[in-house]
Amino acid sequence: MNQMSMFTQSPKQSDSTYQMDDLRGRFLQQIMIFAAILGVVPVIVGFFNTNNLFPQVIYIGVFLTLVSTIVFRLPYLLKAGLFVVLPLMLGISSTINTGSHGDNIFFFLSYVFLSALLIGLRGGLLAVVISEIIVLTTGYLVLNDYFTLLDALAPKGGLQEWATDSALLLLISLMVIAGIRMLQDGFKKAQTQNETIVERLEDSQKELGIRVSKQTSELNYKMNQLSAALLTIHGIAKIQDMDRLLNRAVQLISEHFNCYHVGIYLMNQRGDYVTLQAASSVGGKKLLENGYRLRVGTEGIIGFVAAEKRPRISLDGEKDTIFFDSPELSETRSELSLPLIVRSKVIGVLDLQSSEVDTFNYEDLDIFQTIADQIAITIENTRLLSESQLVISQLETISNENTRQNWKTELSIDNPIFHYSAVGVRPAERTVILEGKNVLDIPIILRGQNIGKISLQRKSEFNKWTAQEENIAKEVAAQVALALENIRLVERTQQRANREQVIAGISTHVRETLDLDTVLRITAREIQQALSLQEAEVRLIPQDKSGSEKRFI
Repeated sequence: MNQMSMFTQSPKQSDSTYQMDDLRGRFLQQIMIFAAILGVVPVIVGFFNTNNLFPQVIYIGVFLTLVSTIVFRLPYLLKAGLFVVLPLMLGISSTINTGSHGDNIFFFLSYVFLSALLIGLRGGLLAVVISEIIVLTTGYLVLNDYFTLLDALAPKGGLQEWATDSALLLLISLMVIAGIRMLQDGFKKAQTQNETIVERLEDSQKELGIRVSKQTSELNYKMNQLSAALLTIHGIAKIQDMDRLLNRAVQLISEHFNCYHVGIYLMNQRGDYVTLQAASSVGGKKLLENGYRLRVGTEGIIGFVAAEKRPRISLDGEKDTIFFDSPELSETRSELSLPLIVRSKVIGVLDLQSSEVDTFNYEDLDIFQTIADQIAITIENTRLLSESQLVISQLETISNENTRQNWKTELSIDNPIFHYSAVGVRPAERTVILEGKNVLDIPIILRGQNIGKISLQRKSEFNKWTAQEENIAKEVAAQVALALENIRLVERTQQRANREQVIAGISTHVRETLDLDTVLRITAREIQQALSLQEAEVRLIPQDKSGSEKRFI
């Protein structure tokens, strides 16, 4: 009875345009109230945190405009227009105040989002154009020194920063508008379908009970299928181990969809075979142990699906000409195989088999294909994660080895030791071994490599080291490691710079003349002076038969 009354309401109440405008109006009123309540503190803070009159006027003007649109009854378009202008004004204020380093992108995105949602897609596109013009114009004026940012401490940035700011704003804005359009189209489509159903039910009052019952039954079935699909997808979404992922997937599908056998086949690198990687049935596990595989395009439904990139249903295995009978899966009467596709490439096949005829139907293909797509994405993500972890591990190993070699070379040249006692800090020729009570040794660790040690000993009358004190000492050791590494890198950079400077100086003097003898003399003299050598010799080896050599010392 409730279902019947639901479908016999006035068609006016199901009008999509009316409901969309009503939804927008209620959404606008609610969000304005929340914005007014939550905006009190930011307005006060922003007002007192700046000494510039323009931002202060913007903050107060935006808040008063917001409150006015809530209090006074205005036409929807006027109210919406005033509201969407608020984040635009804040974006302009942030742009001219702090440039590309402020919150202008957040405000402009809010402006675009609200314009598209409250006014329409054209309003959203217009908001994108306005925002881009403001950002690009301000960037041009700032970079060419026609305009100075109001915040004297804010850097004006470079061309790359302003261009990145503009491109990021454009990209996210278009994504937001596209998403809103999809939502609106989906809403209108759903409303249109609902209106069609209502009209048909009103024209068929005599068949209403039968149709409602049938639709309810189908809806329950769909809901059960969707629920099973969601449980399956949720059960595998967070698994990052490939074997656990595949085994868990076949188990969940077998349980939720009442299939006596579920298998997942993965494509080999050459793309000519698919090999069984996980199975839920006893027979399937036997095939798995034997390395069961099928040739793509020639063997069974699975091979057909892998080659054609589209699902295939066998309602009766005994009548299907391409059905591949396996002794280990002799109970199969119907089968559904779906391709596992990632970026238009088949990476495997999901195979479901039932012991009953006509178990699968074409109406359920979307649900099962959704599950297959999710499995394919999860498999690909797991592969990428494994590859990324391997690369990260290799990079860490290389970095640790470089650190070890660098500090091994560093310490072989100089192994400084400093000791603090009652007389102060002094260098020590050898390691001072602290003995007695309350001694704490903290290693100096840099990228997993031990490059030194801090030894601490407190007076005997004090208590033992606490956990907090040990943590402080470890943190100090970590900071010391970073400081030492920075010093080493600076020294190496300075050495490299000095070497390049010497080379550049010698090259400059050498190029000052075109006389061969003069070039050789200058080269010998500059090398001797640069390296503080006792002697330096530059020798030319002739290619003629005389065997004479020209040299300068």
